[in-house]
Amino acid sequence: MSDTEFPMNAPAGTAPGGKGLPILGRIPWAMSGEMTVTSAMPPTQLPSATFANNFSKTFEIHEITFACVGLDNNGVALPLKTQPSQFALQSMVRVFFQDLLFTQPLTKVATKIATLTEGDATNRWRWKAPYNLRNQGNIVATLEGLTFPSGESVDLISIAVVITFKGYLLVQGTGDFTP
Repeated sequence: MSDTEFPMNAPAGTAPGGKGLPILGRIPWAMSGEMTVTSAMPPTQLPSATFANNFSKTFEIHEITFACVGLDNNGVALPLKTQPSQFALQSMVRVFFQDLLFTQPLTKVATKIATLTEGDATNRWRWKAPYNLRNQGNIVATLEGLTFPSGESVDLISIAVVITFKGYLLVQGTGDFTP
């Protein structure tokens, strides 16, 4: 994504959808949440406030990044030399997102993280056009663990999954700052 596609300090324009107050600027913003997923774990929702936009500004989301770390039976990260690849870990976890403000799913069904991301190099799900989470909006994330392989040389007991929504808070207004 180039700076010309979504510049941080875009010139004044209208809000997404062509309605409302002009956009005066953008503030870099991220929301992050983490959950430990176990083998064959049923769908489990992160706390509903994790990805709540409780600000007075719209959150313009450009991408979601995922980081997965294999854990042993003590909840400690596996040594780097035995840590499975991001692709392998992401292939063992399904995720489902839903925007509660509009009752709008962002995935039709729970989907393996590995099928959403661009691979080990980026671990991100990026969109050509941003998704706007309006103020007081909320996205819930539900994670599900598939059956982890057994008999491997690695004692993978659980996976710590970190999900981060990245984008910008939109600063909107009339542009008239005179008292």
